[in-house]
Formats: sequence, structure tokens, C-alpha cells
Amino acid sequence: MMVFVSFAAKNNEKDTLPIFRAERPGARVPRQRVGNAVPGMIRSRRKIDAIIHDAQRFIALRRECGTFSKWLWAFTDGKTLHSPDNAKSDEWTAPARTELSDRIAAELKSRGFKFLGSVTVYAFMQSVGLVNDHARFCFRYKELRNDSPQ
Repeated sequence: MMVFVSFAAKNNEKDTLPIFRAERPGARVPRQRVGNAVPGMIRSRRKIDAIIHDAQRFIALRRECGTFSKWLWAFTDGKTLHSPDNAKSDEWTAPARTELSDRIAAELKSRGFKFLGSVTVYAFMQSVGLVNDHARFCFRYKELRNDSPQ
């Protein structure tokens, strides 16, 4: 997962790690690739090593569970979680993290993932549709709810 989150954070990571393929056993990025002067790229060797490490953990999780999607959606029994009743007011804002994102982050960390936390996991949950955080007065809330009664 960290691979996707990290790559989405900046457009230049595709230039940073163009030869990296996590599926290759013992995949490594040569040290000279880290120091390339590409504006905006990750220069921290620790972060690049964490990306590679997390990609390998991702592959291990996928092998164990069949797909990452299957593993992730099991946390919600395959259902999208919708914003709470108090999401009806103009003052309501989506949380940065939840008890569920805390649990998922803890599970990923227990599997060896690095450089990730509950806030990052929650943002990922929003982006893949695991949670529908649109306020109930937003037109997208109902669309995403499939026009079903609340």
C-alpha cells in the first residue's frame, strides 16, 4: 500500500524509481538513482528503502490473502461505510482518522509496513470507496449511497 500512497503524493516518484519492480526477488534501487537531481523526488535513502520494503510486504500480504482488496474490504464486511447522522449539518467535516483506520494501520504495521499511519490509511480508505465521507446534504452522498434509504 505504501507504494501507491507514496507514488500518489508526488508526480516525480515515477522518475525516482523507474527500474523498481517489487515482484523481483531482492529488488533494489541502485544508490546512484537516489541522488539524481530530479526536482521534487524523494532523496531520503530511508524513505526509498521503506517504499521497497513496503512493496515487498504488500506482495506478501497479497500472496497470503489472495488480493489486497479482499483483505481490506474484510474490515467492513465488503460494505462501504457511510458518514454518520451528524453529517447533516454544514459544520460537519470528515475525520482525519477513525477507530477503523487505527485498526487497519496497526494490522499493517504488525505485518511489517513502515512510514504509514492511521491518517494515511484513512485517506486511502476514502480514495478507494471504503468510506463515503460526503456530507448527507451533498449530492454525491446520495449517488454513492445508490439512492438507497438511509
